[in-house]
Amino acid sequence: MITPYLSYDGIPTFRDSFIKKLFDRMVIDDTARVVFYDGKIKNRDQFLDFIKSPGVILYVAHEDLPLGCLWLTDFEGKMARTHFCFFKGIGRKQAVALAVQMANTAMANFELDMLIGFTPVWNRAALLFLHRCGAKRMGGLPFGATDENGKSYPVELTYYVR
Repeated sequence: MITPYLSYDGIPTFRDSFIKKLFDRMVIDDTARVVFYDGKIKNRDQFLDFIKSPGVILYVAHEDLPLGCLWLTDFEGKMARTHFCFFKGIGRKQAVALAVQMANTAMANFELDMLIGFTPVWNRAALLFLHRCGAKRMGGLPFGATDENGKSYPVELTYYVR
């Protein structure tokens, strides 16, 4: 099931504790340091504040437990920047199918024509995953990302269209 983090009549679809547990799972799976390589989000409270901030939209893929999530940021016209994280134990084919489903759902819900990604070139697993999902390479930026120490890294720009 794919569920967005929204409020209906003032009631959120997920409790704060659930959002914090998503970050805890990223830490357990050792994906938090990769996803948040810039060091801006270091703990569960910062993650919750980030997800609740204006201009951030979260989708969670789950069955009995969360399988992964996607969040959108940096909305501009009919496009947004996308970020994925899937948890250990989910198969590659299932992760790709869920990523495509979440991306298409988010694009339809917000009438977006394109999602873009900025992925550090050192994250080959993420780049391969994005290409398996149907994202296309747009090009690269030699200094498109920085880590928490201020060191710059090249990024690959990707886009996904409906």
